[in-house]
Amino acid sequence: MAVNDQGIWTPDDTELFGPPGSGLDTWLKRMGDSITRPEGTITQPWRVHYKTTSQTIPDNTFTDISGAGWTGGTGDPGSTVSGITHSSAGYTVSQDGWYRVELDVAFLNNSIGGRQAQIRINGNIERTITVAAVSGSATTALCDTELSLSAGDVVSFWTRQTSGGDLGMPEGSDAGRKFIRRVALL
Repeated sequence: MAVNDQGIWTPDDTELFGPPGSGLDTWLKRMGDSITRPEGTITQPWRVHYKTTSQTIPDNTFTDISGAGWTGGTGDPGSTVSGITHSSAGYTVSQDGWYRVELDVAFLNNSIGGRQAQIRINGNIERTITVAAVSGSATTALCDTELSLSAGDVVSFWTRQTSGGDLGMPEGSDAGRKFIRRVALL
């Protein structure tokens, strides 16, 4: 163990990953880290996109928001780190592993009904979060989970609102975010 620059005790690579070839060395460090081992470098792929185009969500209808209207965030390695691609269908992973997936969506001010954020894998619902509308400000819903995914799996993002009419999702980095990162290989 060692103390990092914030005064927090942290394990060294051998404690985190075990000796080379032990199988434990496939676990990955925090986002963006690369680990160089005798077997090669392990790079943890990740992607983040922000809502850059407003979008109208119809009342009481789950709507796929995986595709258009999102822009990669600063620092997103994009195609420079193989492993996760982004398309209108969502994120596609190229390696088996454990992944952290998040969808954070905002809706314009409307105090009626509920808001939902949903993560699907290959079209199947994996996790849904529901929040009540907030009076006087935008309402946000954060849905996050860790999943075991196989190469070729597609992660898509859906939302629903029940305000009694169409309701807008604003644009901008505070308006919505979708994120995926591999946290471990299988």
